[in-house]
Amino acid sequence: MKNYRNYKYTTGRKGQFQQVLAFIMLAALVTAFIIFSKVVNLPLLTQSLEQTTEFKEVEDLRAGANALFFSTEGVSGKSVIELVGIAAYHGVDELNFGPVVGKVNVKRDIEAKMDAMFGRDSLGRAKWYINIPIPPRTADIQVAIVADTSASLCDDLHNLKTMVPELLRKIMKSGRKVDMTVYMLPGGQECFLVNGSICQKLAPNIFNQSDNFRALSLLKLKCDELGFHIPNSLDGNEMWAHGIACVSVRGPLGGWRKGAAKIVLPISDELPGGSEVDACGGPRGTLASRRQNLEMGKKFAKENNITVFALMADGCPDLRRCDNGRPGGVEPMAGSIQCSCKPRVRDFMTDISEATGGKMFELDKTSNAAEKIEEILSNVDTERLPAIEAGTKLHIPKSENKRIHAFTFRVPVAFSGEFTTAEVYKWS
Repeated sequence: MKNYRNYKYTTGRKGQFQQVLAFIMLAALVTAFIIFSKVVNLPLLTQSLEQTTEFKEVEDLRAGANALFFSTEGVSGKSVIELVGIAAYHGVDELNFGPVVGKVNVKRDIEAKMDAMFGRDSLGRAKWYINIPIPPRTADIQVAIVADTSASLCDDLHNLKTMVPELLRKIMKSGRKVDMTVYMLPGGQECFLVNGSICQKLAPNIFNQSDNFRALSLLKLKCDELGFHIPNSLDGNEMWAHGIACVSVRGPLGGWRKGAAKIVLPISDELPGGSEVDACGGPRGTLASRRQNLEMGKKFAKENNITVFALMADGCPDLRRCDNGRPGGVEPMAGSIQCSCKPRVRDFMTDISEATGGKMFELDKTSNAAEKIEEILSNVDTERLPAIEAGTKLHIPKSENKRIHAFTFRVPVAFSGEFTTAEVYKWS
């Protein structure tokens, strides 16, 4: 058997020759380096190498930023630069494209792609950071009106019909983006408008609609599926607390948008479900049952971050009846159950408004609903992100001696004609 014990000492002549050759080669390299350093300016060479490295890393960052912004997001089919522009306009980092496409989180998409290109360090920190300032602008205001459709609301809804479209145009010109959906409770009655010429049923078709002002039956929201039963009859036309609960979950047409101010305006002159209760001298149910309705509306409004501004219509109008499609007699409401229950209606509407951060507004006999809505919308505080940020912020300690590179990228903000500047950083 071969003896390996003293093998390192018995390499033979071949091994000795290899050792000598290696030594000669090392000596030659050292000599060449000395001669090279005499001929070439070594500090200048070192500086040139550093500049080349710096240039390469900046170009890597530039190429990575271009690849990011012009890549396609898989769910929406839009480029990242398009999504960032839309998000910057709305002041959010997540977009909702409706029931078919769904939600797209722009920040998470950026994070995934930047991590794939530039990675993370041993501490799990992203080796990059992006800051995209959002232009200062008042954020969206979304309004859903839950409208009582009993005949005593005739003048109030006529006021909304004639005044609100112009009101919205005025508010939009001031820089606020507003859209409004009027949800009509079912069981609408016929009434005669004071300034009109015919009797009409209180239904969505009384309104002239536009892109930012729409009217629908509340039945379109399928509130029963959520457990909020609203009869499709006269019994449903005053169930505004159920309407608040349903709209708080479903939202206006198109759904609630992230970052928007979410406002629900119930307008009625009676308790939720009607004022004909025991405490007001009526035969239909108890005040406690109406309180349960109110608490349900309050619960779902608070859970969905809805602010309620209740509009309390006059409970003692002179009601102009319709008779077979023609103006009928005048029915004074003073002294009626509805009129006597007015203080309790005020308490209910104040309760749900203040519980959700809003305020109750009492309308006068001339129906100044549009005027009160203008006051509400002109003073709404909206929530808007200052920037879309992703990655690790630049708080790397100097002791880590990191090489930091920066690149800026102009991003067009959707719909506005403005630009914002994406600031992209990476380090190595």
